[in-house]
Formats: sequence, C-alpha cells, structure tokens
Amino acid sequence: MDLGIRHDVRTDLTQLIDLASLLVWSDDDNKCGVRHHTEDQKKVLDAAEERLALHGLGQQIAGAGEWLEEPIVNSDAFADAMDLPLIAFNVAAGCSEPVRSVLGEIIARESVVGLWNEHTSTSPLQVFDAWAEQVRAVSIRLAGAFRHRYNTSAKPWSP
Repeated sequence: MDLGIRHDVRTDLTQLIDLASLLVWSDDDNKCGVRHHTEDQKKVLDAAEERLALHGLGQQIAGAGEWLEEPIVNSDAFADAMDLPLIAFNVAAGCSEPVRSVLGEIIARESVVGLWNEHTSTSPLQVFDAWAEQVRAVSIRLAGAFRHRYNTSAKPWSP
C-alpha cells in the first residue's frame, strides 16, 4: 500500500534526519558510523555505553530517508522511520557528559550554522544541549504522529 506522507510528518522526519546526520552517517550499502574527526573523539565514543545507540541512529536514518522517498507501509524503511524518533530521543536525552562534549564538537564542525568554535564562548556541551533540545521536540511530535500507526485514526500518511 503506497500512500502519501502527511506534510507535518514529512517535515518533522526530514528535520530529524538532518539533525541526526550531523552526528552519524549512513550509505546505500547499509554501512553507518559516527562522524568523529579525531582519534581522541573516537576513543571516547568507542569506550562509551552510548555507542550502540549512536550506531542505531545511523542505521535508522537510511531507512527513514528511504521511506520519505517511497512511503510504503509495512516495509523495513517504514519500521526505521517509526523507530528513529525513539532512538534519536534516547541519544539526545541519555548521553554522559564526556560523550555530550565530543558530540557537541562534532555537531559544531558539521553544522553549517557554525555553532561553536575556539573564538566563541559557546562550549561543546552547550552545542550538544541545543541540538538535543531540537531533537527531543521533533522526536516527541513524530512519536505522537506514529503512535496510532496500527489503529484507524491519526495515521502518519494521507489517505
């Protein structure tokens, strides 16, 4: 069954993929990873308990992006789109301070906005917290849209 995605869901899902893509990458060969830039960042992230959630975030963005291109209900891509808000929320809300700091550095470097650099007073933790606030808000909206996916009302797609 191929149905169009509701505009609000499409907008929020696109925004969440864009936000997650500041931290993780994914390709067409089902490979994914964290966008670390230094060996020190890699060491912190590899030793962290959050590494599995970050890996899951990378896996979900590819499928969610596929679902935006071809919205087929009950596909693997559909399942990835449904799971992305929960995983993104968990990353945004559940990282330790050392991981938040490293992720803040990564977000700042990847962000076109240039939220942080050595010449500003904005710390990597502040960058991560600002990113996390946006991710949590979008994730909550999407979770609300997706919560009725098996019922007859409030579907995330248009009839």
